[in-house]
Amino acid sequence: MAVSDRIGGNVRVAPFCAIACVILGVFFLGLGGLRLYSLSLENHLSQLSQRTEKASEELAYLQMQLASLVSPQKIYGTARTALGMVPPSYLALVRIPSGLSSGSSGRQPLVASEGERHAQKSGFLWGTPANARE
Repeated sequence: MAVSDRIGGNVRVAPFCAIACVILGVFFLGLGGLRLYSLSLENHLSQLSQRTEKASEELAYLQMQLASLVSPQKIYGTARTALGMVPPSYLALVRIPSGLSSGSSGRQPLVASEGERHAQKSGFLWGTPANARE
């Protein structure tokens, strides 16, 4: 009879058992929340590592491009083709004797060659340069 009384009657659960079940439920919900949060952090970390890899690849590419642009061959080629610059074919240094001054009456140096005319057109100042030796 004792078994039939328990089945048909009210079953009392001890209060500590109910409290333990609630605590275990909260514990498992907390573990699930932590797992979701850790997955979110892993996703964020993988995105950051991908961005870092892309940035390092771009940095390597830009450094290689900078090295090619700064090379003397590239500068010389660009100056020659795009800008039409050529090295001077002839550069002449005109020395004025020390007896002549730039303010003397009507005396001017004679232009004897094409190189000297080129120097005069390019803005060469007539006079003795500081580093020229007599």
